[in-house]
Amino acid sequence: MVCLARHRVGTEVAFFLQDLDGGGAERAIVSLAGEIANRGHGVDLVVGDADGEYRTEVSPAVRIENFATRSPLRVLGRLSTYLHRRKPAVVMSALDVANIMLIAAARISAYRGRTVISQRAVVAAAHPELSPGRRLLIALLRRVLFRRADALVSNSFAAAGEVQAFLGVRPDRIAVIPNAVDADRIGRLAKLPLDDYWISKSRCPLIVSVGSVTTRKDLRTLIKAFAIVKARRDVRLAVIGKGYQPAERQRIERLILDLGLSESVYLPGFDPNPYKWMAAAAVFVNSATAEGFPNVIAEALVVGRPVVATNCPGDTAELLQNGKWGRLVPVGDSERMAAAILDALDDPNSPDGRIRAADFSPARTVDAYLKVLLPKPETQASGSRQPL
Repeated sequence: MVCLARHRVGTEVAFFLQDLDGGGAERAIVSLAGEIANRGHGVDLVVGDADGEYRTEVSPAVRIENFATRSPLRVLGRLSTYLHRRKPAVVMSALDVANIMLIAAARISAYRGRTVISQRAVVAAAHPELSPGRRLLIALLRRVLFRRADALVSNSFAAAGEVQAFLGVRPDRIAVIPNAVDADRIGRLAKLPLDDYWISKSRCPLIVSVGSVTTRKDLRTLIKAFAIVKARRDVRLAVIGKGYQPAERQRIERLILDLGLSESVYLPGFDPNPYKWMAAAAVFVNSATAEGFPNVIAEALVVGRPVVATNCPGDTAELLQNGKWGRLVPVGDSERMAAAILDALDDPNSPDGRIRAADFSPARTVDAYLKVLLPKPETQASGSRQPL
């Protein structure tokens, strides 16, 4: 186990993640940990393997405890040891497997502090990517263990509703807190130069999508929609994100080749600063089949880009207020998506999404989290809901 100690001792709040790879949940937790530490609380970021893309984004005020392993059994054992030794006042995890590990480790170590788990996606968003056996095992463990947490935080009303309906978590233990959107930070990063040879080759309008190359993001529908748009307009498409599923990336690359789009579609992979890509976009598109709280859409609103998004299970429609702040299209409908992209390209009066993004300020989010993580005695048993 590798412990990267910082300038202070004593831990009030710990956050547990399996890794710091490039996902929306990981970025949200890293940001939250930093914001809470900056308020003077002792914060640990406990990670199975901290050598991921978001390692450099961890605040210097946060102490990192790196288990330096991706073995689930080793992570479970080291997490149990950490809880027994460090004894944080509260520990919060994010994503299904980490949530399961936290509750199990708390039981193994006889941890007496407060356990909070975070459900950050609707079941429909994650389960299709799992094998049937793994899906069944996770579903069983969630049902058995999630109810043992002191509180559950969801960034999505849709995910919170599933937790209550299907897992039996009491509503008074559920808090809905949307992710924070740091407009100042995003604005600074969006202004940095986009030094990329592919970008420099053409000045035609750029369509951008940000997200991992997985079946959940349904890039096949996006590529087909782009082909329709390309037949009518001189445009290009860049998809920024890590290829977590090599087979899915291969299918996407084959589709691009079959549609004759090799010169017009670019898959550069993960970029720690996707905001400079958003800033260069004429239209931002999210083609996901399901979401929790769609971080990238909120971030695109901060950058002031017109948004086209699928009206998928989750809180996308809530975020866009049913089309007020961006165009909503049916899941898997490439023709409707293409029409919406063309409309956005031609619309000189797109709404100023920065107004909507201001609803998700870090200060408001941290206040809501601290009420759950470090509640006053009289509020410890009650959940809360922060409206979108």
